[in-house]
Amino acid sequence: MKVKELIAKLQEADPTGELPVCVGNIDVWYVEKAEAYWDGNLEQLDRSDSKFYNIIGGKVIASGCKVQIRTLSISDAIWEDPDIPVEFVGMSEENKERYSREIEICRDETRKFDNELKEKRERIVQEKE
Repeated sequence: MKVKELIAKLQEADPTGELPVCVGNIDVWYVEKAEAYWDGNLEQLDRSDSKFYNIIGGKVIASGCKVQIRTLSISDAIWEDPDIPVEFVGMSEENKERYSREIEICRDETRKFDNELKEKRERIVQEKE
């Protein structure tokens, strides 16, 4: 899909431009232009306008440029800062509890990893002294 096609589809889906955008239910973090080979070659699908499932082939491209949409999940953000606040909006209590448990597990794993890394760094410093 080309940038102009994506923009047109976004405007068709939300003419006001006020809805959140996601990729696989994960927030868009940033958009960047990159070489087609950067971070793995570009995989592009060939499409036909003649049917609903319109994929008729594909290409793997290593030359030229591409626009990448980068996502960042709440779990990824917690790995950077385990104390970030997370709100639950419009969810049933059951779903809120499930998501809350998953997020707390992620927070605990992050803190455990951070502590282990800190201890390893301290051991390395002590060994060098």
